[in-house]
This record gives sequence, structure tokens and C-alpha cells, in this order.
Amino acid sequence: MNSARIHDRITNLRILMHKACEHQQPLYMCFVDFKKAFDSISHDKIWVTVMDKLYRKQLAKVKVAGTLPEWFRVKKGVRQGCVLSPYLFNILAEIAMRETLDGFQGGLQIGGQMITNLRYFATLMTSSCWPLRRQNYKS
Repeated sequence: MNSARIHDRITNLRILMHKACEHQQPLYMCFVDFKKAFDSISHDKIWVTVMDKLYRKQLAKVKVAGTLPEWFRVKKGVRQGCVLSPYLFNILAEIAMRETLDGFQGGLQIGGQMITNLRYFATLMTSSCWPLRRQNYKS
């Protein structure tokens, strides 16, 4: 970090301290060395804490005909709008794919590369510019 940025941060801290004293408000500061902290977090603690806080007691309301009924517990699905949701979904999809392909010896040789699966194939197909022909199959 360059000296100008350090100076700006020190100035901001001094202003906060001055304002807290001026308004007779307590001021609490915590300084974290994120470089060290980032590498020291227990993996077990991350998952247990994050999942517990985000999902264990999740409640929701659904507006029906302009009214909000009682809260209900959400027991399935990832949280809508949560920045972690796409990552959690992808992690679980990856685990499922690895378990499915475990021991699989097949595949298709294309351009010297063995293709064993196409993940998110439906998204790839619908967002591509390939001409698609829709067929309905009766079972």
C-alpha cells in the first residue's frame, strides 16, 4: 500500500476519533491482519458457521393477493439474492458430477481431448447461436 493511502486511512481514523469524543460516543476499533487471518481459518469452522447462520433458521413470507401471511421455515433451495448461492449450488453440482463420473471410463474423443461430460449443457445450448430443432418425444 502506498504512503498516500496509509496517510488517508490514518486521517480518517483521527476524524472518527475526534467525532466520537465530540459527541461523547464510545468508539471501538479492531485491527485485523487479513493476510494472516485469511490463511488461518479452519475449514470446518467456515462451513459450520456459514451454513448455520445462513440456512438453519431461515424464515420467509410470500405476498399473496397483496397480503403477507405468517412466516414459514424454508427447508430447501439456496437463498435468493445471496451472493453465496451460485457458489453453493455449483459446489453441490460439482460433488454430484464427481460422484456420478467416479470410475467412468467412457467418453468421446474430440480434437485429441477426451470429453466425458458437458456441464450446464442446456444453458450452453440455449445461449448459443447453433440452429436447434425441437422435437417432441412421446413415451
